[in-house]
Amino acid sequence: MKNRSKDYIRAWNSKDFNLMRTVTSTDFERNVNGEIRSNSHQGLEETMHSWHIAVSNFNIEVREMIVKGSKSYTRWTGTGTNTGMYGENPPTGKKGKTEGFMVLTFNQDGKAIREEVFYDVLGVVEDWGYTLTPPIME
Repeated sequence: MKNRSKDYIRAWNSKDFNLMRTVTSTDFERNVNGEIRSNSHQGLEETMHSWHIAVSNFNIEVREMIVKGSKSYTRWTGTGTNTGMYGENPPTGKKGKTEGFMVLTFNQDGKAIREEVFYDVLGVVEDWGYTLTPPIME
């Protein structure tokens, strides 16, 4: 499972959809900061594609990885420069960095069936130069 976990990260770094499909189940569920973001190969590929549009030099570096039972636990650092559109937001050309933690769960066939990932999304977009505007209180 350690090699499969490394392959999953390698697929993200290289935007390798074929590798991603070999590592994950067809109903793979991706959960980001407590919210389900995708539950299929297509949804995962769309997410990967949008991140690679926003961050052409997208990179996840493994800091520590532990495998126990059917799960791998990975502490990582993500880096990249906002060189493309991030949703409706234009590129800023600024670099971003975040620390994150990921849990991958595998089935009996060695395919990842679920990812739970936690990272500071606000910190990333602030690195890119965006700010959080407080709501208008009446």
